[in-house]
Amino acid sequence: MTTFLENLRRAARGAVLILIAIAIFAVPAEAYGADAEETAGYLLQTVPEPRFGSIGGEWGIIGISRAGISLPSNYISGYYEDLENVFTQNGGDLGRKYTEYARVALALNEVGYDVTNVAGYNLIYYLTDYDSVVRQGINGPIFALTALSECGHSQNEVIDRYVGYILERQHADGSFGLSDDGDADVTAMAIQALSYIDGRADVDSALEGATAYLSSIQNADGTFSADGAANCESTAQVLIAMSELGISLNDDRFVKNGNTVLDGLDRFYVSGGGYKHLTAQTEPDLMATEQALLALTSGYSERSIDVSKYDELWEEAQLQYERRSKEDRD
Repeated sequence: MTTFLENLRRAARGAVLILIAIAIFAVPAEAYGADAEETAGYLLQTVPEPRFGSIGGEWGIIGISRAGISLPSNYISGYYEDLENVFTQNGGDLGRKYTEYARVALALNEVGYDVTNVAGYNLIYYLTDYDSVVRQGINGPIFALTALSECGHSQNEVIDRYVGYILERQHADGSFGLSDDGDADVTAMAIQALSYIDGRADVDSALEGATAYLSSIQNADGTFSADGAANCESTAQVLIAMSELGISLNDDRFVKNGNTVLDGLDRFYVSGGGYKHLTAQTEPDLMATEQALLALTSGYSERSIDVSKYDELWEEAQLQYERRSKEDRD
């Protein structure tokens, strides 16, 4: 059976395709960097003192850090001090949802803090507690797999169990979801988590199916929906997933009526740097803005021009091209 990565190898053959791929992936940083910088500045002004939490906390810290803007001296240290107090006061217990530990680990790793010692508590210990992680449902292993991989613990023995849990819950149409119905958000996040896994045909096949599903549900204006409504967060998650797979903004699968996913994200932009949740709204939404910034700093900015995951594919294509050229000359 042809795997997802094998299809990528075929698509990469030939020097012309290599040049095209480089041109597509290496989008100039200035094309989107200004948007990311403006949005990061907006978040910094809106939440000058981030605290532990899914809104006004870790996601904003990650996005702002990736945007590369100057931060007040106490921006990270103040957050970390508050985080240590949260751990100390609760004995390390952040509640039933272990995605909390994953989100914190991702933020701390992004800003260079030790994820194995937060007020004496090791976040990796929590993220490798399989039974507690999967008790939350598919979001648990998706977040844990992503955090462990980002934090340099991709060789942990629990990784395969998380991958298996996720794969077993893929729907026949290629989607993932919190219920029997798939949705853009969970499918995109599953792609992000599984993108760290190399050399497995079952993972490649799952990624191929999930990518096809997302392509099939994209709206005509480039956006993505949840519960029937086009929204910023769903669109942002798909853009991040595309980045993780190295899929071009101009890939035919993700251009509808001439609109890319980035065009879709732009529909939620509010002058001044914020993003709204729904297109009909007029005011920025904090969660939407944080998710938009994560997308803007994920794959189509200076930080993410690095396509090292696919370097081997391009090198292989170059070698094949050179061999064929030599055979033609002979």
